[in-house]
Amino acid sequence: MQIEGFDDLLEGELRFFRSQGKGPGVMLMHELPGMTPSCIELAKRLSGVEGFRVYLPLLYGQPGDDAPWANLARVCVSREFHVFASGESSPITAKLRNLGQRMVKECQGNDIGVIGMCLTGGFVLSMLADKDVVAGVSCQPALPFGAWGRRARSLGVGQPDMDGLKANSRARVIGLRFSKDKICPPQRFEALRELLKDRFKDFSIPATDASQHSTLTQHYREAEHRPYYDEVVKFLRSSLSPT
Repeated sequence: MQIEGFDDLLEGELRFFRSQGKGPGVMLMHELPGMTPSCIELAKRLSGVEGFRVYLPLLYGQPGDDAPWANLARVCVSREFHVFASGESSPITAKLRNLGQRMVKECQGNDIGVIGMCLTGGFVLSMLADKDVVAGVSCQPALPFGAWGRRARSLGVGQPDMDGLKANSRARVIGLRFSKDKICPPQRFEALRELLKDRFKDFSIPATDASQHSTLTQHYREAEHRPYYDEVVKFLRSSLSPT
């Protein structure tokens, strides 16, 4: 499947889609169900309406997939994802960081931003260890799976990446989660606030029940959640240098 308005490209072994046109570079990393139609629509909105140059890495499957259970089994056996390790970065983040450096070059050396959701919510923090990545949006970070005990505060990021994030003084992060989400407990954002102090701001979106998880895609409702989407756009615009 091709994505209208996006080029289908490769960075090493990593397939990704890049929106046509110019603008500040933003990487949008898809969730566990895959590069779903709602993820693609979000990418098109950020590109066509908001004016960003959006990069969509395909971590597995095909564009348009929506297969949470099949992909859960896939990532649990994959060596590229550390889904239960609380103090390790997933190896896939090395490929994503390479793509990030390509983005910097293609965006005339300007700073870039990253959005991660669910499975990839913590990958944002590894990306921010690179000095040219200055704006991170961590949406409902779900790794490591099994958010109980000490895991509730873990973000699935290794200490070297966390040290790099802390040392990147220009890095800013915002976090989004639904208030009743048990997959992404509030302790995760508490830990991030302790690390980054005033460089982190989180938004707890009022939820009607615990089934709400995907803040910008599946469970996003324009009438109710538009202010939070606007916060994301405002944050990215204010953080990234114009091309």
